[in-house]
Amino acid sequence: MGVFRLEGRVALVTGGSRGLGLAIASALGGAGSSVAVLARTDAEIGRAVQALREAGTICEGFTCDMTEPDAVAGAARECRTRLGPVDILVNNAGNALIKPLVPLPARDGAPRGDSQPISDAEWSSVMDTHLTGAMRLTRALAGEMLERRWGRVINISSITTRRIVGQTIVYDTAKGAMISLTRSLAHEWARFGVTVNAIAPGQFRTAMSAGLHDDDRIRGKLLSRIPMRRFGEPAELGALAVYLASDEASFITGQCIYADGGEGL
Repeated sequence: MGVFRLEGRVALVTGGSRGLGLAIASALGGAGSSVAVLARTDAEIGRAVQALREAGTICEGFTCDMTEPDAVAGAARECRTRLGPVDILVNNAGNALIKPLVPLPARDGAPRGDSQPISDAEWSSVMDTHLTGAMRLTRALAGEMLERRWGRVINISSITTRRIVGQTIVYDTAKGAMISLTRSLAHEWARFGVTVNAIAPGQFRTAMSAGLHDDDRIRGKLLSRIPMRRFGEPAELGALAVYLASDEASFITGQCIYADGGEGL
């Protein structure tokens, strides 16, 4: 196939309609893979599929709420029908929530603390989107990878597993669990030619993080924590995903690679 080429492979990227997910889908397609992207809405899927096809990628899109078991199973079936068995799975879908676990007292002379804690429903939504949905989709697709003795699962974690931001407890817990899922599955499947690795992105400017990066004060604070003194480019994350998906990475499994410019050191 050549170095880092993916011709003949089929990749599925959750949360693949924008931001880092779309960057990963674009990179996989650019390396020769057919690509399926999953997202919550038809509009998001339509824009992503159009962009990927215009770039020359064979692409299909599927609307899928990762918190719904039937939707996850249906997306796996549809992808198999339209593109063939999945070789590369990127579990990228996620959502964020900034709330404390319990109400916090007032501090630093402020009149009140953070009084709206996470509800059970909010906790379940974040955990189901990041972790349980990834588990269900991996379970739906991994059997064929194991039978073929070739497969790549790439789970997207976060720099927050090394550097806590504050009041992101459910997000941090889900992303930490993604690393544990990665390690356990890597050990379980190593003999069958299926690798399982994680990528933990640091600071990348996307639509989700634009509000932080566009605030000069917050931007400066974020940059001060990064030894490289710059934010990551989405294409850099895509290139890492291509490498982990390639034949050249066949001896790498159970790892979490931090793409963070040194922030977590």
